[in-house]
Amino acid sequence: MIEAKGGVSRSKIRMAIGQLLDYSALEDGPVGLGLLLPEPPRSDLADLLAGLEIIVVYPEGDGFADTAGGAIS
Repeated sequence: MIEAKGGVSRSKIRMAIGQLLDYSALEDGPVGLGLLLPEPPRSDLADLLAGLEIIVVYPEGDGFADTAGGAIS
């Protein structure tokens, strides 16, 4: 499940976390959580997302990168 936000402010990240947790509660089983952002979040927010096991996806070069260590073309 992926939530998209147009910015990386603390308020946008917190909104995304709440939405992802709310939506995932509606699923019958475990679901992977992801957040699509226009750029990587600052380190304290990245740590918060990592602690919640939310993968961040962001543009990098001609494709995308993510905090799970992937490079997506």
